[in-house]
Amino acid sequence: MESDKMKYLELKSTVEKLLDFMEKYNLDDYNERLVKKFLKELIYVIDIDEIDNVKKYQEVKEIIVGLYPPRGGLTEMYVADEDREKMNKINDELEELKKKITLLD
Repeated sequence: MESDKMKYLELKSTVEKLLDFMEKYNLDDYNERLVKKFLKELIYVIDIDEIDNVKKYQEVKEIIVGLYPPRGGLTEMYVADEDREKMNKINDELEELKKKITLLD
């Protein structure tokens, strides 16, 4: 199951980068606080060794699904900036991080 462990470590790394990103760009409205809560929960579940792989996988998957509701969550998260070029660059970076929040079955 080493490959599973690697997948979780990559996911955790991406989640940490996303949390840093949110901190850096001061993303802190109600939706973003919910996203942070889910992301921190994701790290917690990944770090727990006491649960078996099937349960861990199911919990991680549930949290990821929760991050992408039809409205809100990571689905609608973006950074606004008056400098359009800067804003596009920042949001491209955000989109790349969002794409990596998956289990890659």
